[in-house]
Amino acid sequence: MAMQLLSNPLLIILLLIGIGIPVSLAARFFELKGLQVWLPFSIIVAIGTGPIEGFIVAAVIMFVSFIAKPYPPATLGVMLAFLLITLFSLQFFPIGQNNFVFYAMLATLIYLSAVNITLAFIYPDVKTALLFFAFGIPISFVLYNYIGWTVVKLLKAAPLF
Repeated sequence: MAMQLLSNPLLIILLLIGIGIPVSLAARFFELKGLQVWLPFSIIVAIGTGPIEGFIVAAVIMFVSFIAKPYPPATLGVMLAFLLITLFSLQFFPIGQNNFVFYAMLATLIYLSAVNITLAFIYPDVKTALLFFAFGIPISFVLYNYIGWTVVKLLKAAPLF
């Protein structure tokens, strides 16, 4: 029964959003800057289905946490803009089971670097940038390594609609 439910990509995407929202809200309320699961979830979904679906996953999680505990809108705009570029660029790489973690981590590192450098010009806050790297990279690696390719295979197994 559980595997039958997980054969529907839409349910998998909704499950990732359902996991991502409480984690993101908890991170925002406990001031754990950099504890984000929306980035690896969006990259996993983008590789499994497409960049638009990955962007929707991240945008929903980010907007809910933004509504619950607002931060500067420019930050949200910069993060979403770079995320869209990152997710669309993943289409140009030959991602398979053997190199999935490498390309997913490469996209994560490039995204975090670009966003933090850009935001450093807007809001010079080195502590937040370091926390994004300190939390974001290990969390992303663990998610990519342990559930990433399995979720990608489940998403690719059946059409989304």
